[in-house]
Amino acid sequence: MKRRITFILCGVDLALWAAIAWALFFSGSDPATAGLDSAFAMGVTVLLALTAGPALLLTRRAPNLALASALAFPGAFVLAFLGIVILFSF
Repeated sequence: MKRRITFILCGVDLALWAAIAWALFFSGSDPATAGLDSAFAMGVTVLLALTAGPALLLTRRAPNLALASALAFPGAFVLAFLGIVILFSF
């Protein structure tokens, strides 16, 4: 059961990553902030590679750790986003 949930969460992580990366890489934002968009998109890509990748590899051997790793991507993304919002609001 945990394996199936982990696969579903990794699929949701991948869909979330694709939506964010598409929005950041292909956004028609101001050229002055295009570098920030690209940097954030690369950061999200690295975050996905560090969480969802190992989760898929660990589903058979350690389903609990794989599930925790699959849940780490949305949690870390929300924390990073809130940190950036707080940083730029002051």
